[in-house]
Amino acid sequence: MAWENRRGVVIRVHTAMGLRDHYAHFILDFMIPVWNWLRQNELLYRKDFTVYYRDESVEQFRPIINSFFHCNIVPASRMKNCGDLERVMIMGMESHNRKIMGLGLNNYFGDAVKWLDELQDYTFKKLGVEPNDELKSFVLVDRIGDDPRRGGGRRNTSNIEELASAMKITADRKGLEYSRVFLESIPFREQVLAFANAKAVVAQHGASLVNLLWMRRGSVLLEYHWNDREAYRKKQFCNWFQRPVHLHVSGPRVEVRPDVDGAARGAVRAPVDSIIGVLEDKI
Repeated sequence: MAWENRRGVVIRVHTAMGLRDHYAHFILDFMIPVWNWLRQNELLYRKDFTVYYRDESVEQFRPIINSFFHCNIVPASRMKNCGDLERVMIMGMESHNRKIMGLGLNNYFGDAVKWLDELQDYTFKKLGVEPNDELKSFVLVDRIGDDPRRGGGRRNTSNIEELASAMKITADRKGLEYSRVFLESIPFREQVLAFANAKAVVAQHGASLVNLLWMRRGSVLLEYHWNDREAYRKKQFCNWFQRPVHLHVSGPRVEVRPDVDGAARGAVRAPVDSIIGVLEDKI
């Protein structure tokens, strides 16, 4: 279908998860699929084009939407006299990932490596991000907050100070720039920049790891958790995109919290010696 003479579209993104008020699923099951559809239809830079969407739970991410897209992205509830607009169903990355496990993202994007190159180039330019030529950052992702649905209220690391100290020592020895970031408290642009400049990122399993999309060739992502059942998704993305190198280390679960939405909650004791040992070998 030719879109050059059309003024807008109504989009619904299909996902098996239905959690687009969650940062990672917002990125995977809304922002990126919409971006990819606009890209495929040569609409990425059309400022006079409007995408109306059905799921208004993503409105909490309005600052990200406004900064990321050139065209207008608005809830379908704002539609007026738009009965002539085409309705389009597109597939979310997470949903697609689960449904065709084993087939690879090339069935969805074409060449996954080139696709990520294009996504990163677009994102860096649109947000005004200028990554350093050399990967020098050694990043520890920490978690804050007491909301039981996300952040530190959902999962945390019982010995985070021990891990932070060991990482700083390692960074100094390797000539890297250590930083400890709380992603909940910084704008999307700064999150993208932190991951784009990282030589290595260490993080507990959680939504922050979707930022692997901004990591570059030669980087390492180390995920730790009390089990490795969830790690396959990030590992699969990293294998398809050929960046970053994905590593997983398991530590004991030292606290269990009430489960209110089917997600694993509690505290993990980071296996510091194992984490540092793996990183020493990889960087």
